[in-house]
Amino acid sequence: MIYAEHRSRLVKWIRKQLIGPASAEDLTKEYHPIDRYPTGTLFPIIPGEEGLDPADNDEAYADPANTDTNEDQEAQPTAKARRYTPPSSVGFSFYAEGEHIEFQAGFSVSRYRRTGERDEQGRFKGFSYERNVIHPGAETLSFTIDASTKRAVFNDRKGVLEGHGALDILYRPFHKGWIITISLLNKQQLPEITPTYKQQLSELTFFEVELRCFLDAGQIGIYPRVDKNLLSEEEQELELQYKHRHIYAVGHGAAVDWREEKSRVREIWADFIPAVEVPQVTADTSDDQALSLFRLTQIGKDSSVLGDLQAFVEGYAVWIMKQKEVANTLDPDEAEPAGRILKRMQTTQKRMQHGVAFLLSNATATQAFRITNQAMLDQMQQSDQIAGKTKGKSAYRWRPFQLAFLLTVIESSAIEDNNFRDTVDLIWFPTGGGKTEAYLGLLAFLIVWRRLKHTGSYGGTAVLMRYTLRLLTTQQFTRATKIICALELIRRRHPELGDEPITVGMWVGEATSSNTY
Repeated sequence: MIYAEHRSRLVKWIRKQLIGPASAEDLTKEYHPIDRYPTGTLFPIIPGEEGLDPADNDEAYADPANTDTNEDQEAQPTAKARRYTPPSSVGFSFYAEGEHIEFQAGFSVSRYRRTGERDEQGRFKGFSYERNVIHPGAETLSFTIDASTKRAVFNDRKGVLEGHGALDILYRPFHKGWIITISLLNKQQLPEITPTYKQQLSELTFFEVELRCFLDAGQIGIYPRVDKNLLSEEEQELELQYKHRHIYAVGHGAAVDWREEKSRVREIWADFIPAVEVPQVTADTSDDQALSLFRLTQIGKDSSVLGDLQAFVEGYAVWIMKQKEVANTLDPDEAEPAGRILKRMQTTQKRMQHGVAFLLSNATATQAFRITNQAMLDQMQQSDQIAGKTKGKSAYRWRPFQLAFLLTVIESSAIEDNNFRDTVDLIWFPTGGGKTEAYLGLLAFLIVWRRLKHTGSYGGTAVLMRYTLRLLTTQQFTRATKIICALELIRRRHPELGDEPITVGMWVGEATSSNTY
């Protein structure tokens, strides 16, 4: 509960810092409101601008100042200066149906005015802004659609915010109801750029913009989705996997959120800083015997261990059959993406079966797998001892997806002519779920396999690990070092692993280590 309170305070603080209002002292000579608050704003209209995308390379304008008139010089490509028109409106769309639809649109903005004493020329001596809230959210406008409304596209615009803004309601008939788009606009125009441009822009901009819709009558339904035939294969599969997550509105210029009351959406609002609580995902979904690291260290010595691994893979096959039964109940347009997903699952199951068969038929692979599990067990125990924790060997286990990953990739990683040698196997799992341990398990297996299989040429670098953040590199290097040290201690007890030590190194760039030797 205390954690939730602190998190709520942090979110509120972030919103004040990015949307406002924060401390008035922040608005100094260096920071106009337009500089201080980067989001939740609606800018005035810039005459002549067309709203070009700043990332659009096709639509750009030449800068006349860069034109070279010297005919003797070699012609240079015309410099292109992209221009960006900041947003002057924000809104959202939703689908509503019913014989009588009635809703209210609420809005609120804040504006800043330059204040202070002026000198004889009329210029401000000091530098300060006064904040003024216009139309608090409690003030709303009501709109109604009933049987008398013609089934045609029409627009309803009302002037608001003392004539400086407009509330735009667009109605479009769709199936039995209407797609309704609500937008709030800043109608003011920015005059020509002058030395006081930042001041003018700050005074004409709407800050802390809020736009809400309250449904009084009718029902908000699931927002119509795009035709699945127009989606890519990946998009079709995502639509299928997340079909239970209903979308009731889409935002324009901002995100959108909604509030449900008794399984019905009653309120929708634009959200410039959307936030959602993501429930924790657990990876410990099984207590299968095959997950025990200590038990897996007995593979090759205890014949029942391979039976445990085969039962583990069979459990995955049973789950796939249940998913196939679910797929048979889907709509026809969902059958094809479901089939693709099932095919990949069945392929993974076969690879896991081949991995178990590889361990059964190849003594070198069996020994490498046994040593891998011993090294993982040793480094986990060592980490707990350092932290003052004491656990028995049976307490250390793989998570199901970790063991599944190892069984999937060990054959293709060890055998060069394997059909899946060129397949990149990616673990897609939330932070803290155990991806690193699974990768380190594969790393350990390959190092041991290489030393047992190629006794005369195992030297040199066996594995490369690359991370995109320097801090992450440091953290993961520490974790990799633990497994490398565990492997080295095992090597010293097993002459068959070679005379050359198992070592780890890190290259962190020219600023820290040399590029040349």
